[in-house]
Amino acid sequence: MNVARHNFAQCLSDLQKDLQLPTCRFVAIDTEFTGLSPNEFEREQYLDTLEQRYRKVKRAGESFLITQFGLSTVHLDQKDQFHIKTWNFYVFPRPYGSLDERFLCQASSLQFLSEHGFDFNKFIGDGIPFVNLSKTSVMKKRLQRRIDGLTRVNKNLQLSDDGVAFQKDVKEQLDQWISGGAKKGEKLLVPTRNSFYSMVVHETARAKASYLYSEGVDGGVEVSYVSKKIKEELIAGKVREMKREMDEAIGFSKVIEVLSESKLPVVGHNALLDFVYVFHQFYKPLPETLADFKTQLLELFPVIYDTKHVTLRSPLGDKLKSTGLSSLFEYMRENVKPEPESLIPSDERFDTYRQALKAEADGNESSLCHEAGFDAFMTAVCFLGLLAHDAKGELPDQLVPKEGSSARLKVRLEEMESFKNQLNLMISDQSFLDLGNVSQTIDRGRVYHVSSTTKRRIQHVRMEDVFKSSKVQRIVRDSDQDAFVVLTEPAEAVNDETKAELGVSITTYDEHVAATAEKSRLEKEEADRKLFEKISAARGSGETATAASSDATEAPKTVELPMSIESDSEPRGVHAATAAAASASSARNKCEAKRAEVQRLRERLDKPLGTTDPLSCLCCCKLRRLGHCYILHERRVAAADGSMDTKLVIVGPHWIGVLVTLGIVLVSTSMFLSQHVAIMPWYDTLITFGLCSMTLYYLFQTTCTDPAEGVMEVQAAPLDEPRRRPSRRRFCDICGIEQDRSTGHCEDCGVCVAGYDHHCPWMGKCIGRGNMHAFKMFNVSWVVYVTFVLFVAITSVDWGHAVRLERGL
Repeated sequence: MNVARHNFAQCLSDLQKDLQLPTCRFVAIDTEFTGLSPNEFEREQYLDTLEQRYRKVKRAGESFLITQFGLSTVHLDQKDQFHIKTWNFYVFPRPYGSLDERFLCQASSLQFLSEHGFDFNKFIGDGIPFVNLSKTSVMKKRLQRRIDGLTRVNKNLQLSDDGVAFQKDVKEQLDQWISGGAKKGEKLLVPTRNSFYSMVVHETARAKASYLYSEGVDGGVEVSYVSKKIKEELIAGKVREMKREMDEAIGFSKVIEVLSESKLPVVGHNALLDFVYVFHQFYKPLPETLADFKTQLLELFPVIYDTKHVTLRSPLGDKLKSTGLSSLFEYMRENVKPEPESLIPSDERFDTYRQALKAEADGNESSLCHEAGFDAFMTAVCFLGLLAHDAKGELPDQLVPKEGSSARLKVRLEEMESFKNQLNLMISDQSFLDLGNVSQTIDRGRVYHVSSTTKRRIQHVRMEDVFKSSKVQRIVRDSDQDAFVVLTEPAEAVNDETKAELGVSITTYDEHVAATAEKSRLEKEEADRKLFEKISAARGSGETATAASSDATEAPKTVELPMSIESDSEPRGVHAATAAAASASSARNKCEAKRAEVQRLRERLDKPLGTTDPLSCLCCCKLRRLGHCYILHERRVAAADGSMDTKLVIVGPHWIGVLVTLGIVLVSTSMFLSQHVAIMPWYDTLITFGLCSMTLYYLFQTTCTDPAEGVMEVQAAPLDEPRRRPSRRRFCDICGIEQDRSTGHCEDCGVCVAGYDHHCPWMGKCIGRGNMHAFKMFNVSWVVYVTFVLFVAITSVDWGHAVRLERGL
């Protein structure tokens, strides 16, 4: 039967009672969802490790949404007759408080659902809400705080000036209303602009009098004058409504909860994705590792069976052309011959499935195929059919024998113990995922890597000629020159003559993975070494780069920087665990080398900034450089927190621009004074010198102040943290510095600058947080200076004399 939001409460009660019946032996489930793979790069590969496969299905489970959940309960009554009851739940996450789910949709999946009659209107409009069960405890605590807030007066309410004024206005309105003769049952609407002001009204009304009851309505808060008894009843009604809303928000997750509490065996067909989606959507977030997922899934459902896995691993699988759900159900319908009238109870709620089963029996495909409920029903029938077959795959009797079903069911379940808690794996050389074995690994002793040593493409090489002693089971091409060959059993060693004749090289899977990992490690070390040299050059530590290169010449050494990005260096088709690539000792050596290199970097950064550059002399001294800037003076001062800070007097690389700006100011001032000093009042001369001095002061303040405010100090990240962090931080790949988002790298100055604005050629350097104030004041001072000079020049001109000269008088 279809279950939606409008009839969920009653159906949940019926289902809960059904699961508690002693006749209920197992349940079958199936789901429909909005997608299978988040992107084209997340598809399963044949040689995925188990951990890699879990990471892929984990990302899918975290991205997509279950749209339908089908559940069938299978009963064996006292007359040894089987009965199946089926529910088809539409689920949709409705917003509740701050909870507002987001999910992906895959076009092909939605098209598939549409082609099979999925009702999208019912899914969205009448879908059953749900909340992950791990969030319910937090929801209940928040609800309790809201309930307590209905009667408790908040005496520590913090309000802004606007809030205080609004509260005062609300008090005046309430006073006028009460003093004006308000009677019991009357109501006063207090308009509010937003939820904060509504909260102020609620708190003010509760603090005002015990006979006032407030409730939010459209446009504001409605305050009622009520008796104590009526107020208690209204509050009790409000509490019931709040609990009902939370109960409705939890919704379908209760089905998973009662199913888990029943401890009944749960059966699915090719159900890995079903269980991953159910776990993440209704139970708790998926854990990071496969081992934790296995443990926690069995805590949720202690006994699990997968009908596809059971079929493939039993003799029955050899008789079937396909082990898909529809094909397996068709086989069971034709051979086991379940009777629709006896298998499905005579209840009008389940008539749809009885008619569908009759249609299947008449040779017509049911329109309910790929509905989650009907697929769960087919899964239940298939599992009953598998139980009806013996260990040899033979069918000694029918699905519904006249006697002995209970005892036979118990015996067959014991015989199927070896299939318990195992889920089928598609597109893999490992046929199943063993939930009971947290240390499960894949033995790939039968897998070999074959490379073409000539220009001949690998697909033109007959692998049967390469591995004559064993049968080729599968070929997984990695590139035009490489392929992985999966054999039915480990092959004998191929002699060198055969390799040379065929133009191939052969390594075992583990050897190839180890070689690939080692190559990737060396490439990463080389990339880190170049990055380190680049950082050293940007920091100006020439001697450090020399020492690093000499160390690299003497012995191979891992150079790991705290800000380096971890790269996924596995080639396409190689999905092996890196544990096979390096021993535990090499991992420890690598970690120790990383720590040593980080310590060396930090020690170098504690030295004085800059390096000596004889080419940067402006006089007889040798100036030190920081990036492309020149350090004129350096001193260390105590900061407010007791630490030592470095203050720099620094000029930019375009110091010629400073001289040009200085020349313009001095020359123009000299020309102005030579023309007007004799005719200007003494105070105008004094103002001229004052404005000129102020302009020059802020010019030198701008050009000599460190614009970076000390951000050039490298902030080395902890070893166990990624280089890029999803916060207000950025990383400069040139300087190797992790900074605030406002920091920018100036290519002209070769440094990172806090509050970077622009590079000014007139100042000869970049403008940042450190010299922005001085730069603004310089602009203000020269504009005022120029305006004053123009004013003096214009007012000091004898315009009458100029007119007479023009007229020739």
